[in-house]
Amino acid sequence: MAYAAPAHAGESYAEVRGGYVWQERFNSASVGAAVGRNWQIGANQFVGVEGSVDKATSRGGEYVWALSGRLGTKVAANGRAYVTGGFSHAEAGSATHLGVGYQRALTGSIYLKGEYRHMFNDRGDMVLTGIGFAF
Repeated sequence: MAYAAPAHAGESYAEVRGGYVWQERFNSASVGAAVGRNWQIGANQFVGVEGSVDKATSRGGEYVWALSGRLGTKVAANGRAYVTGGFSHAEAGSATHLGVGYQRALTGSIYLKGEYRHMFNDRGDMVLTGIGFAF
């Protein structure tokens, strides 16, 4: 039985994730979490909002808090591709960010995702992978 990627009239989700962040003078693995909500706006399109926190794991690593918007489309039966953008804040400063991602449903409510973000103000980049639960 095929499962359609979630993006019903309204869907909430929570995820844990890990990744890697790099800037001109700083590189570190990261761990974090995100919560969000998606709304279907067409037969295959969705729009969403997400709040997240990620922590660099290197010594002295700081927390990065972010608020992001998402716009995407279903890809095949179990996937969805999206663009994301928003605002990130950390002790070192704030930055706007823009990125792309792909999410793949494993079961009716569990999914895997991969995402790339570019931070404009501090010229940093971040790659994230995560596992989440849609409800």
